[in-house]
Formats: sequence, structure tokens, C-alpha cells
Amino acid sequence: RYYLETGVVASRGRLRVYCMLGEFDTVNRVWAGRWEGTTDDLFTLQDTVSAGTRRAMEIELVIGEPARLYHEELDAEARDAVYHGWHNLTLGTREGWRIAKQRFTDVVRTHPDAVTAHALAAFASWMGAVEGFSSAPAQDLEDAARHAARGIELNDPTGLSYLVVAALRLYAGEDLDAALDAAEESLARRPTCDISFGVLGSVRRYLGEWHAAVQACERAVELGGLGHPWFLTGEASASSVGGRPPQAAEGARAGAQPYPHAPRGPPRPSGGHA
Repeated sequence: RYYLETGVVASRGRLRVYCMLGEFDTVNRVWAGRWEGTTDDLFTLQDTVSAGTRRAMEIELVIGEPARLYHEELDAEARDAVYHGWHNLTLGTREGWRIAKQRFTDVVRTHPDAVTAHALAAFASWMGAVEGFSSAPAQDLEDAARHAARGIELNDPTGLSYLVVAALRLYAGEDLDAALDAAEESLARRPTCDISFGVLGSVRRYLGEWHAAVQACERAVELGGLGHPWFLTGEASASSVGGRPPQAAEGARAGAQPYPHAPRGPPRPSGGHA
């Protein structure tokens, strides 16, 4: 889908390197960069071009806006730890989660004022507790709350901290209006996040807002596919109580299918609507 076009202009011992990232289908330029150096220090110029191109591709093609924050807040070693952690977290295994949590915790220790570090640590701690990976879920939920609170103090632009707060309040079954506020704030900062829509749907379901819950869960499925079957079960539950039996039955059947490495989703609160 994408191509990288490069060029070098040399004049009197000086070099100018061009890189352009384009999209085949639209022939649009996605990104362009330019670097200058001398023939006396080719290795430094090579490293600069490589790092700049990698950063651009991370931002434009892979990770998006969070990559900008990683480069602003974190050094190269910490960024590598974050990417390694994300990779392991997406494996959907206990060992992958353990490695991810350790990587994110290490970054919090070395960069205590980095908002992305706290946001990631909060998300990983929460995921470990709700997916059953953690051997001490109560402690991980406590860690999630602590890191999420710090992330919000730092005005977390990624929205992960707000997502975790919404999920934790839902789990506690207390102050669901505050959970709704946090879920909506998460979506304002993560408008294409399937899990944010899924948590919002769960909160609205327990508030009795069945139509809005179905809409949010449907949007979660559109964005995340079947990798999170709890989106489907949430939609089915809301549809059932909201008077849509056919949709409820369809969602229940789909949600009951086995999906390898699928997250279980947020725990049910002790109170509210079933």
C-alpha cells in the first residue's frame, strides 16, 4: 500500500538526503523529510536519516498520535520498552501480559513524570486483573487506579487513564455517572478506540440506557471485530432488555463462540442492571 522514495544530492563534500513516503492507491504524499550532512561523517547522517524515517513511519502508519508523545517524553530505550510491552500485551497470554506490565512499570520508574508511562501501566494493570492473568488482581486494580489517577493529573491526551477509571468505577458498581463521564472523556481523546466504546456501552447498559448501549457496543464491534467477544455479549444483553430479541439472540450466539486469546472484558459491577 505504501512506498518509500529516497534520493541523495551531493555537492562539494556536502550531502542532502530526501525521503518521501507515499500511498500507491491515491498517489498522495503521506510524509516527506530532508537531512543534510557531510561526506566526512556518513555514519552519523545514516543514523539520523534512519531514526527520522522510522519515527515518521511509526507516527503515520503504525501507532499514530501516541508515537508523537513517546518521542516527546521518552528516550530511545524507554520507547523500545513501550513497543515491546505493547507487542506482548496484544499476544493475549499470561506471559505476554507479565512482560508488558514489567516493561511499562520500568518506564514509570525511569520516567515518573511521563504521562504515557502511567497511562500504559494503568491499562496493563487493569487488563491483567479483568482477564484473569494476574495472581493478585486486587493489587493490580489498586495499581491501575493509582497510575490512572496520576495520568489524569498529567492531563493524559491518550485517554487510556480515563478508560481505566471508567472501567474501575463500573467494576465497583458505584457512582456510575462518574464512570459515564470518564468513559465519554476517554472517547473524546480516543475516538476510534474499540475498547473505549465497549466500556461506554457497558456503563450505559448498567445505567439502563439500552439504546445508547447497543449503539456503543455495535461501534466497538465495527472497530475491533471479533477479537473482543464481550462487545457482542454486551450488545446482546442491552438488546434483550431493550426489546430487540432477534438482535439479542444473534449477539449471544456470536459472543458464545470460542475466540483464541480473546480478552474477557470488564468485570460486572455488583449493582445495577443485569
